[in-house]
Amino acid sequence: MSAFVRRLRALAPSRAQLEAHPWLRRLAPYLAEPKLWCWSRRGVAMGMAIGLAITACFSAGPAGASLT
Repeated sequence: MSAFVRRLRALAPSRAQLEAHPWLRRLAPYLAEPKLWCWSRRGVAMGMAIGLAITACFSAGPAGASLT
């Protein structure tokens, strides 16, 4: 395993740490999905999709607003 992957795994929070976080307790059933915790192409893609969906839901402006 490369040094980059080892460092990335060391920095990533564990499942228990995320489930214990007060703001993430409602998402605990979704965080229990095993695909999110294996470093595979599908797991990373699913994690990114969930992160982007949450970001889109809590964005500051309307969906069609421009940043200019």
